[in-house]
Amino acid sequence: ICQQDANLSVLLGEFIQRSQQAYFQEHVNYCISLLIEGQLSNLDPYALGDPTFTNFIQGFIKQERFTETYLLDVSGSFLFLNDKGKASTLFVFNEERFIDHCHEVDQLLKKGYPFSVSNSQALKERRQTICFPFINFQASQKLEHYIAPVQVLQGQQRYYIAYSSEIDYL
Repeated sequence: ICQQDANLSVLLGEFIQRSQQAYFQEHVNYCISLLIEGQLSNLDPYALGDPTFTNFIQGFIKQERFTETYLLDVSGSFLFLNDKGKASTLFVFNEERFIDHCHEVDQLLKKGYPFSVSNSQALKERRQTICFPFINFQASQKLEHYIAPVQVLQGQQRYYIAYSSEIDYL
């Protein structure tokens, strides 16, 4: 990039975006290779091996303009930081993990956790979920704050995705 170019800021922004995407892809490929070396014979349960998911997450990162991206688990969940250092998370579940996660949510509902009526109903109907790690161990937290809509992404398998733009538990 030439400093005298009239489109310097645009070219620099595009270069940064391409570099971030290349870094992300390299990071994902590295994680997948570690999974394979760990003698996992099948990557089907992992969104990281699915091109549909990879395209989704790269587009999401670009759309939201995150400056830092960290893989949280092999299912494809991520921690993001924006240019102001604000953290957010994307929870990603395959079918089996979503069932397990919903079971934890159901246990909270059965115990009478004080969710609003509308949130309780949305949680029961699986339209929303709780974006908080170890739900039942943190039942004293204000979990209502971490409820987010569930989006379904169909790739090589079905993924359940929930994005929490407001996290404060790090």
